[in-house]
Order: sequence, then structure tokens, then C-alpha cells
Amino acid sequence: MTYLKSRLRYFLHGFGSLVSIFPGEPISSCKPRDSYYKPAKSVEDAFRSDWSNLGKDMNKAVNRVLNGEA
Repeated sequence: MTYLKSRLRYFLHGFGSLVSIFPGEPISSCKPRDSYYKPAKSVEDAFRSDWSNLGKDMNKAVNRVLNGEA
């Protein structure tokens, strides 16, 4: 019985991660999520966005260290 429970748990976890990768349309009665998945138009746009976000995070980290917050 425990073998079946663990297999079911792993199956549900895998299914949940699949749903997370491919989210459905937002429900109209719910508040739209800020981080709703929007695919990039091209690979170059995706990398440009990633590097931009990385630069912002690095600037934020450096400023926190310089201000003595970290």
C-alpha cells in the first residue's frame, strides 16, 4: 500500500509541475496574476530579457552591499 501511495504522490507531483510549465488561461473571475507566462517572440528576445533581469538583480545586490544592508 505504501508503494502505491508513493507512486501516486510522485505522479501527482509530476503532473503538477507539467501544469505549472503550461499554465491555462486566467480565470475571468479571479484577479490576473502579475507573473502570467508570456513566451518571448524569439530566442534572442528571451536572452535579452534574461540578461536585463540579471543586470537589474546584480545592481540591486551591489547597491545593498554598498549601503550596508546585506
